[in-house]
Amino acid sequence: MKHLEKNRKAAFSIYLALMLSVMIPLIWTMIEAARSSAIRMRIECAMDLASDSVLAEYNRKLLDDYGLLMIDTAYGSHRGSADNLLSHISEYVGKNLDAGKESGLLFTDLCGLKLDGTEIKELSRGSDDSSSVLRYLALSYMYEKYGISYVSDTADLISEHGSLETDGHDITDDFDASVDSVESISVSPPEDLEEGVEWTEPEKDDPAANVKKLRSSGILSLVCKDSVSARSVSLSSYASHRSLVKGDGIPAEWEARDGITDRLMFLEYVMEKTANYINSDKASPLLYEAEYILCGRDNDTDNLRSVAERILIIRGGANTATYFSSTSLREQAAAAAAALSFVTAFPEFEAVFEAAISAAWIYVESLYDLKLIMNGKKVPAVKSESEWHYSLSSALSIGSSGPESGEGYSHGLCYEDLLRIMIFGSDEHSIAKRMSDIVEMNMRSDSSYSSFRIDDCVAAANIQYVFKSTYGYSLLAEKRFRYM
Repeated sequence: MKHLEKNRKAAFSIYLALMLSVMIPLIWTMIEAARSSAIRMRIECAMDLASDSVLAEYNRKLLDDYGLLMIDTAYGSHRGSADNLLSHISEYVGKNLDAGKESGLLFTDLCGLKLDGTEIKELSRGSDDSSSVLRYLALSYMYEKYGISYVSDTADLISEHGSLETDGHDITDDFDASVDSVESISVSPPEDLEEGVEWTEPEKDDPAANVKKLRSSGILSLVCKDSVSARSVSLSSYASHRSLVKGDGIPAEWEARDGITDRLMFLEYVMEKTANYINSDKASPLLYEAEYILCGRDNDTDNLRSVAERILIIRGGANTATYFSSTSLREQAAAAAAALSFVTAFPEFEAVFEAAISAAWIYVESLYDLKLIMNGKKVPAVKSESEWHYSLSSALSIGSSGPESGEGYSHGLCYEDLLRIMIFGSDEHSIAKRMSDIVEMNMRSDSSYSSFRIDDCVAAANIQYVFKSTYGYSLLAEKRFRYM
């Protein structure tokens, strides 16, 4: 019996030994599998929390003033750098991996993780793709704030009047050509003139002389009621004119925003966030910001002059259409030309006189419209004959002070309507880049951001991390983060 008992105990010992040889590796494998999963989860949580922390460091002034969510990698210093961004995110990852160690409580780190390196794989800067990144963020702001219905009125305006500028007839060229034709009139001496008799060419009465004299004055002095801003900037220091730090463009996961509604929404963003001649109460480096976005000159005067000249051409095209559709207006000009050719004894040049009279009349009427518009009043897109303001005699006898002031019309287009039409018809990349200039100008007006650059601002990034564990693991991970 004792022998059997000893055999039984020996068998049980052997059984336990055999079981432990199987269970210990199994348990160890389970522990390592759990550790591996915990390490991966810990890494994922650390990267997520670090990404959220970095995204929370958006530039507050940029958001408050322009609704743009971007990280300014200057972080209050003179120049921004991708290394600054890496430094911040590395610090956050490190703190998240070490969470709990500083509590002073009994702490056992079963992962033993540390960050061994970081590298930027992709970076989307505000200036990338001709400031398309900035444009995308601006559209996100507008859609979030207003919704798609916000641009319905603008869509109607562009649909009805969007062809005004492209169809604009350049009345300044017509006027110059008609004046040149009158001045080139030459009359030869009569064939039967006796020898030795002095002959003097008859004087030509230029019907457009007053208007010609008026054109030598600056257009702004004729149509602006107040003094014009003379502010200027050095464009070489702004985004559209300097060499930029390039990123990797629009993130692949951002949806395309290049439809008509998107263009209209960005147009409204520009109008909302910029000052213009009618609404210029901002203390900004350029007082006429919308005009700069449209024309791109380095000073307010030239930008406003360029806009005024374009509006004059638009009004000239509309008034030319009204003039030639009106029998009464054309008959008046023809009668005046016939009378002038009779008085000056140049009947063969009646058509030349009529062309000069027509061009001068249309020009003065268009200048009157421009003055109304520049004073914040409305003018019909295309006038009816009854809405024509100047009589022929008052137009040709206009004084050096230019067109008179008027009350305007109860309907039609105002200055900002025409700005919308002209900006919508412009190259969108140019508009976005100049909007970046405006953002930089106004951000730098704050002493805290005197060196602000839009290409230092980041909207999205893809970061590669290398992690190492004291338990022998080495892992490579990537994390994308972005706004919107």
